[in-house]
This record gives sequence, structure tokens and C-alpha cells, in this order.
Amino acid sequence: MPNTVETNERLFCWEQVQTTNPLFRISRVFAPAGQAERLLPLYALFAVLEQLCSQWSDLDVARRTLDWWRFECQPGNIERSAHPILRELNRAKDCTALDQGALARLFDTAEARLVAVAPTDLDGLGRLCRFMAEPLYDLELGLCAGLDSVERQAPTACASNGLAQLIRESVGPGRAGRFWWLPLNLLARHGVSRTDVAERADAPSVRALFGDILGCSHDWAGMPGAQHGLAPNILAPMRHFVVFSHLQACILRRLRGSRPAQYPAAFRRAGAAELFQAWKAARLVSRP
Repeated sequence: MPNTVETNERLFCWEQVQTTNPLFRISRVFAPAGQAERLLPLYALFAVLEQLCSQWSDLDVARRTLDWWRFECQPGNIERSAHPILRELNRAKDCTALDQGALARLFDTAEARLVAVAPTDLDGLGRLCRFMAEPLYDLELGLCAGLDSVERQAPTACASNGLAQLIRESVGPGRAGRFWWLPLNLLARHGVSRTDVAERADAPSVRALFGDILGCSHDWAGMPGAQHGLAPNILAPMRHFVVFSHLQACILRRLRGSRPAQYPAAFRRAGAAELFQAWKAARLVSRP
């Protein structure tokens, strides 16, 4: 637990992040001084939307909840919000400085996951993953580097980050097992249905399907540092993003040798090898 005084707002934020993506506890350690405190409520917001998209049982209720978040995050509302995540975000950072375009796209990606239109092939899945992950990157870019989304080119890591999120939303604790995002041509090629994926996760055909997807994720992930597509002046302030992305890419590579039933546990911990790779990534982007 960080040394910062843990207010009720921060404790609430930690609860959301720990439930959805515990890797943040590791990656935040590598954030430049002063950034971890600001990143916590931002990642808590990401976590709440991830939970909404993976655990809903009534689509109308889920959409109304998403509309509420859109309203609360609008200029004039966000700085006065009573929600603990937004209160903590306001305390750690002037919310009026957030990239409003990126916030709007963040909610658009959540809406798309509720609508759940499946991609036709792996290229379509890659586009979906980038569409999901780029607003998260843009918001972190504004928070940590003081730049908005019009001043950047999205890094290669966004595609693998988006895939990690889709897998978590389908297999994590309390998830509904909605594998809506599996490419239609892969389902046909391997002769499986989404019901098969949810109910017979360790069947050879299901494992082969995920093997195809995870094989592509290795190409999407890129490497830490400049090969993420980040400009040199952005690397240092975006060190947390590089480490977080690298950790997720390491987990995805580990999944290639795992049974789908083991995926939830893999996303809840990082082994010694992943920790060493995170340290190496942080060292690489910290070099002058």
C-alpha cells in the first residue's frame, strides 16, 4: 500500500482497481514522482467501466449507468461530482484539464462493448482493441505528459492492451463469460460457438482458437521504449504506461502456454519473470 494518506476516496479507488486489474499495483511503483497519486483515480474510472461492461445483466440499466457517467464527467459537472472516484481525481488533478475528446471516446468504447458487434477476422479484432485502448492512453498522456490526443500517434501497445482488457472482461471473477469479441471467421474455422468457449474452455478446438488470437497479440505488443511509437520527449513522463503495457504483454505471452481456465489467475498476479521485465522496461525509458 502506498505511503499516501488513505482517505475513503482513495480506498474506494483501490478497491475498484484491485478487483479489475491488480497489475496496477506493480506498474504504479515505476511511475515518475507524483504521478502514481494522480493515476489511481484515473485507473479506478477505467476499472468501473470495465466492470460495467463485463457484469451487466440488464442492458437498459447498463446504458443508463453509462449515461450517468457521461453526464458526471462533463465540464461543469465533473469538478462538482460527489462520486468518490471523481472527487479523488479532482483532488489529485484539475479535472477541467482532462482531454474531453478522450473522455468522450472512453465512453464510446464502453457503449460499443455493450452493443457487442463481433469483428469478422483478426484484423477487425486488432482495430477493436486499438479503439478500446487508445482513449485510456490519451487520458494518461494528458495526465502525465500534459499533451492531448491531437499531439500524438497511438503507440503499438494499444492493440495488445485492448486484447488484455477484452479477455479480462470475459474470464475475470464475476464476469458473465461473454466472448462476443471472438472473430467470426475463427469461430467457423475451429468449429466452435461462443457457448462452447464459455462452457468447454479447455477443449482442443477452443485452445487452438485462443492460440491464433494470442499469436497475433505478440505482433501487436511491440517492445518497451521507443518501439512503442512514443516520441523521446514522451517516454520519461509516460514510464508508467510503458511498464503497464509491457506487463500486460508478458501476461498475454504466458497465456499462450496456458489453458483458458487458467487465464483469470494469470491476470491477477505477475511472476518473477514479469517483474524483472517491468524493471527492465522502466530502466530503458529512464535512460537519458
